[in-house]
Amino acid sequence: MTESSVPAKTHLVEVGHYSLLYLLLFQLVSAFVEGIYVSGFLGTSIPAEVVSVVLFLSPLVLVLLPTDLSGRPLGLVGEAMLACRIAEPLLLARWRLHVAGLGVARSLIRCPSLLRGRQDSEE
Repeated sequence: MTESSVPAKTHLVEVGHYSLLYLLLFQLVSAFVEGIYVSGFLGTSIPAEVVSVVLFLSPLVLVLLPTDLSGRPLGLVGEAMLACRIAEPLLLARWRLHVAGLGVARSLIRCPSLLRGRQDSEE
């Protein structure tokens, strides 16, 4: 294996990783918004929907952390996001909103952490 092919393969793996990450993010966001609308059509109370939308503000948790989210905690957040995506279609409509919201929150926390880690490695 030549030295020039190694960076190309790692670049392809990185592109595949980010592609999968954003695919899961968009699928979870669409399921989450769908759950909010279904909840609204069922006539449930407004506060449950408003609290669900607050999950979009989850990246603000990163401001409260003293250090970067990297290593094992970042991996656990990613695994939890993937678990939410896998479990979401299997649940009843009432629970889909909550599981998709948690998945969106976890992916919105994971994306900035990954990009910050990538920026640090390039410097």
